[in-house]
Order: sequence, then C-alpha cells, then structure tokens
Amino acid sequence: EGAISLQVKDFILEIMDQGIKIGIASGRRLSDVRGIISRNGLKWGNPFPSFVISQERFILTPEGKDFKGAEIWNYKRRKETEKLISFILPRLPKWLINLSLQGLKPQHWVIESDNNLILQYEDLEKAEKAREFIKKWVGKISSILVRRRYIWVEVTLPLGKGAALNHLANILNFHSAEVLAIGDSANDLDMLNGRLGFSSAVVANAEPKVKEVVLKSGGYVASKTCGEGLVEIIKEFLG
Repeated sequence: EGAISLQVKDFILEIMDQGIKIGIASGRRLSDVRGIISRNGLKWGNPFPSFVISQERFILTPEGKDFKGAEIWNYKRRKETEKLISFILPRLPKWLINLSLQGLKPQHWVIESDNNLILQYEDLEKAEKAREFIKKWVGKISSILVRRRYIWVEVTLPLGKGAALNHLANILNFHSAEVLAIGDSANDLDMLNGRLGFSSAVVANAEPKVKEVVLKSGGYVASKTCGEGLVEIIKEFLG
C-alpha cells in the first residue's frame, strides 16, 4: 500500500500499451483491492488490471465477474471454501481452548464465510507455535500460513495464488516461462518457488524467507521497494 508515483503509473500503462498483461494476485477481496488501487491514484479498469486473482483463489475480471474460461475453476474453489469453513466452525471453540491452554491464545480472531480463518498474535514466535498445533488439527484439508507482516496465522485453501495463476496462464495460452510472478510475502510463495515454471521476483521490502526462496529458484531480488521495485523487475525481465 501507499501512493503510486506518477513514474510507476506511466510505466504500467506504457507496458500495457505494448500488449503485456499486468494483473493483481491478492489475498483480499476484489472490492478491497480496487479501493486500495484507486485511493493511491491509479485508475481502476481498462486497461489496468488485466485480471484479478482475489482471495488467493478466484480468477476475476476487474469488474468482479468470473474471468472467461475460469468459471468452473471458480465454482470449485467456492465449493472448497464452503467445505473448509464447514470443517472449521464446529471445531474452532475447542481449538481456541487448546491454544489457550498452551499459552497461545490469539489477541483476536476472525472467520470469514467466503474466505478463511485468521488468528492474530502479538509476536511471530507465538504465531509459529500456534501454526504447528493448527496444522496437526486440520491435516491436508487446509494450508496454514504465518503472515509475518500482520503477525497472524491464516487457515486457508491448499490451492493458492500459484495454482490460480497457472490456470489463468493456460486459459490465455501462455507458457509458464512467459509469466512473471512478483511478490513480497508468504502467501506469494507458491507463485515464486519455481515449481510452476514462472519467472519470479520480489521487491526489496519482501519478507526475508520469501527473498531466500526466490533466490534459490533462480529469481530476481530488486534493489528498490514497492512500485519502484516493480518497475525495476519488469525492466530486468524484459531485458
């Protein structure tokens, strides 16, 4: 988040004029992403963004409709989300009691019927310990992330941004090597770890663990942060 400089805005529009698609992959709902982008000075809609991956799973148009060709994908993710929430809800009271008994009571928590479970902690050590307990309780039905930026544990679908981006690339007939994934936090890892064949990069203010994964997969770590880092990365990728 933060103001988007005129240089970054002009660069994005210039690149898109050349036929390059630039989209957003976020853990947020589309309406929240649109609000952030608009408040920071970049007009939402034609031409930017080309697509939105919202809540790390749904492939959408900027208007919030299913992206053409992703209708079945989105339907399956909605059903999986319903199943995940149905699994969590009756078990959550017991989980919270057990966490409290271990000295891992969250500062607060929230469960979203169309998304995931989030437990907020005061420090990363407690969040990591809580993650290990929750991982045992949920098994393979869910992915458990610790978001270092917000210090929370997130219980979400196993399929994340990487799988969604890969599906979108197939819809658009892009080879994986033609896809550049840029991120900065733990929920970006499945786009950045090289397993799907994407080119990967992170901005300078990315989490240390994410930088490490990108370097290990042969990706690029920018010397600049945020929007300026984005510009640097795309220029490096385009040569």
